[in-house]
Amino acid sequence: MDHSLENSKGMTVTSPLDGLVVPKMTWRGNGPADIQEGDEMWPGAPVLQVVNQASMQVRARVNQADAPVVRPGMPVVVRLDAYPDLEMPGRLVQMAPIGVAGSFSARVRAFSAVVTIEGSNARLLPDLTAAIDVEVERVKNALVVPWSAVTREGDKASVRIREGNDAVARAITLGPSDEIDVVVTSGLTSGQVVLR
Repeated sequence: MDHSLENSKGMTVTSPLDGLVVPKMTWRGNGPADIQEGDEMWPGAPVLQVVNQASMQVRARVNQADAPVVRPGMPVVVRLDAYPDLEMPGRLVQMAPIGVAGSFSARVRAFSAVVTIEGSNARLLPDLTAAIDVEVERVKNALVVPWSAVTREGDKASVRIREGNDAVARAITLGPSDEIDVVVTSGLTSGQVVLR
């Protein structure tokens, strides 16, 4: 009996850290599958993985068009595809200096990036897919209009606003922007109706 107890102790594995125990996958003839009792494993093959949910990371790719304005240290918002209502804050901590071939075309390069997630949530599990929004710049009390409402002629920009029953062109000064919206720094006031 003592010998059996010693053997059972020898088969007990204790994790050096607290966390969530996640079963690893194995490869069967028709694809990946969960490891089950009776499966034959080889020495050194991982069977379980312990994940510290308080220090989760996301590995992502940054498109070459976004790479010049994205840099380590920037705050991000992480959204899990499996739980669209869940948003978690994070920070971009690492970005590769050399691009690799993108997912859709070898000519479009992408840069590998690592994002740390701040905080924890029971729904935050390993191997979930996520979307990352990087906060490139913050403008407080900004007046924002869609690009589709802006008319540009050289370095001048204008929008059409409603004044009574008429549409009047108004010269504006543009500030920071993304692909959809642009900040108006002068020429408009809050409450004016901008026409597209």
